[in-house]
Amino acid sequence: MLHRPVRAWRLTAPARSAIVFCSLLASPLAAQDYVIIDIGAMTGAGSSMATAINSEGVVVGAYWDSDIKSAQGFMYNSRVDAFQAMEPLPEGDGFVPSDINAGGLVVGVSQNPSSEVFLYDRGVYTNLVSKARGVSAVVNAINDAGVYVGSARLPREGRDGRSQTLALRGRIFNPPEMQHDRTEREGSISTQASLQDVNSSGVAVGATITIDFVYPGFIQQTRAIRSDEGGIQELGSLPGKSYAVAGSINDEGKIAGTAFNCASDGFTITDREAFVLDGANRYSLGTLPQTTGSYAFHIANKTDAVVGVCERDSRDGSTTTIPFLYTLQDGMRDLNSLLSPADQQKWKLTEARSINELGQIVGTGTFNGDQRAFLLNPITNVTEWSLLSE
Repeated sequence: MLHRPVRAWRLTAPARSAIVFCSLLASPLAAQDYVIIDIGAMTGAGSSMATAINSEGVVVGAYWDSDIKSAQGFMYNSRVDAFQAMEPLPEGDGFVPSDINAGGLVVGVSQNPSSEVFLYDRGVYTNLVSKARGVSAVVNAINDAGVYVGSARLPREGRDGRSQTLALRGRIFNPPEMQHDRTEREGSISTQASLQDVNSSGVAVGATITIDFVYPGFIQQTRAIRSDEGGIQELGSLPGKSYAVAGSINDEGKIAGTAFNCASDGFTITDREAFVLDGANRYSLGTLPQTTGSYAFHIANKTDAVVGVCERDSRDGSTTTIPFLYTLQDGMRDLNSLLSPADQQKWKLTEARSINELGQIVGTGTFNGDQRAFLLNPITNVTEWSLLSE
């Protein structure tokens, strides 16, 4: 039996639907507070996470009880307050959705060792990347035209038996393409490539990583890249930073990414700093107070709002994450601070994964100690909510 979501202000269903609809018509940049919807409570499982939201307000994510290998995908339509559990994969493996387009097509990855990539369309799964020849793949995004991007790991022939990872691009029901910005070097050096996001024009962004296998995990260089029909181009980094990853691109061509350095050990990442690349203009998003770095996950269409996480080091040596919302109007803000005081007592938001042009945000937090998927709906006047709930 599925549990119903926890709602702020205890609104009746008609009042809740009317207010959510009205709040979505308001400018997300003007919103000062958010109402949180506990999607995780609808799954009835111990843990859950939300991974993406489309322009229609449909959320995808996954839930599981004791082992993420048995994860099951879900869809939640915020317009009609409807939760749907996805059917299991044909072979019974766990499935984690990574993205959903405006038409409701979902892409994701199986949780079996071979990491197969699937398209989910109204209850039917289609394997997008054949597992022949030992290929394992990851898909990160899909646009409204059905173009999906990610990475594919191919077995490499030779005495060392080392595989190579190439950028993956495909279109629904067409054979996928794999591309690389350079030839893999001989010896101990290997260059890997991955695409993280693709916009409506088919322009994708991601990164290439050059690794020295003589010193396992030693990063020689990491370059943010932009990929289109003309090939792959490097995007550079922020001043004072040696490396960068491009994580998201919106339909206007603006790119959100993360710049960073590496410690002297060659693989410890330091000085993370989220940034936006707008044509020739590149600007840092900074960090939240008392945090040591920031990481950008997604940039919205039209509004250019960015969500991601900041890192905070604890005295015991562990690192915690704090989700942020960045807008040109208000700068970087802790999402926890934008909840009502009552919700701040119940929730600790830890990751903001995706944002749409309506200002709706999805991610993961903890509710009474359990990991839960959430949706944030922007509102412009908290007083109106409280009055209508009485």
